[in-house]
Amino acid sequence: MYTPKRDGRFEYVFEALAHIEERFCSKGCRKAVAATDEFPGMGCPIIENIMLEEPVQEIDDLGKDGLFCTVREPV
Repeated sequence: MYTPKRDGRFEYVFEALAHIEERFCSKGCRKAVAATDEFPGMGCPIIENIMLEEPVQEIDDLGKDGLFCTVREPV
């Protein structure tokens, strides 16, 4: 589980979000949906939880290796 917060890897939550989107969402994911005005990212509910700084069960925090999305379904 990952709880979005400032740490040695990510100074701001949007940096963690960009890391996840670049590693997983931009590669194509069946679960990704259209972006919304409120949440301009991929529109994925996981991304929304990160933006709200809520704990995210679907993201594994691998420390120095970054964050890993456990539910990504490649297109």
